[in-house]
Amino acid sequence: MHTLVKGLVAGAAGTTALNTASYLDMLVRARGASSTPRQAVEKLSDLTHTDLGDGDRAANRTEALGSLMGYATGIGAPSRTGSCRGGAGRGRSGCWRSPFWPCRARTCR
Repeated sequence: MHTLVKGLVAGAAGTTALNTASYLDMLVRARGASSTPRQAVEKLSDLTHTDLGDGDRAANRTEALGSLMGYATGIGAPSRTGSCRGGAGRGRSGCWRSPFWPCRARTCR
């Protein structure tokens, strides 16, 4: 199986497991959902000057975008790592040693 597909499968599995554990915790403790996704969407919409609408429409869009961003992060990061690791050892740059998030960039050797 191609490493990108392996990364997508791993990300989907991990995201599903994390969501299941979170919802079970919410059920057992009777706690509300995290406000972090909502805050991230609000900050991103402010930075990009994007209008999400008014009232309930804005709240619904914010909630939906927060969830989608969580899935994108959960599936995207492992798939990126999986696709980059496939090039390791073959002299390609951009492998897992030089990820797309800010850090000290190095190339594969």
